Amino acid sequence: MAVPDKKSGEAVLKSLRDDGLICELEQDDETEEWTCYCFTKMLLNYEDIIDIQKRLNGLIKPYGGQTDGWGVMVD
Repeated sequence: MAVPDKKSGEAVLKSLRDDGLICELEQDDETEEWTCYCFTKMLLNYEDIIDIQKRLNGLIKPYGGQTDGWGVMVD
């Protein structure tokens, strides 16, 4: 999730972790943009993906953040 700055990113990180998610905050060396990465194990199901995206958006919106894409790692 894209966040506007480090302070907002730390607040987002706390909110997401308090909600039971595994997350980390990183700053891109080139663009200096802040991103909060969130990890979860789940089955690839469209409805579940949309539900978690809505959940994440609700948690990060107060801090000026927005979801910025998905990635999949397959075991």
